[in-house]
Amino acid sequence: MRFLPVYRHMGGTRRNPEKFVFVKVAEAMVDDEDFDDLSKFQWALSFRRNPDGTTQRFAYRREGSRAIYLHRFVLGFKGGEGLQVRFKDKDGLNCQKANLSHHREELNDLVHQTRR
Repeated sequence: MRFLPVYRHMGGTRRNPEKFVFVKVAEAMVDDEDFDDLSKFQWALSFRRNPDGTTQRFAYRREGSRAIYLHRFVLGFKGGEGLQVRFKDKDGLNCQKANLSHHREELNDLVHQTRR
């Protein structure tokens, strides 16, 4: 297991990107064999508010106008597969393959309906 730095940008705007300052705010856990490929990119921190009021953190990077999420990148998903990724330990920054599982979106909807 290795730790990949995750950043937030402070200051600056999209029109004034030279004023962006990147500050390390977290670390994502990744497998040793993935670390070299993943460390070529600068990963940023994203938040999602869950229906129960808790917040989950993720790492992502931008590729043009698309957001590439670290957990999907680790599993080799490009997007449009109709697959959801689940974190077994519920930590969105633990992107080790042993901690990730995937399933169809319909199954995800079914699981959430039974919890309500």
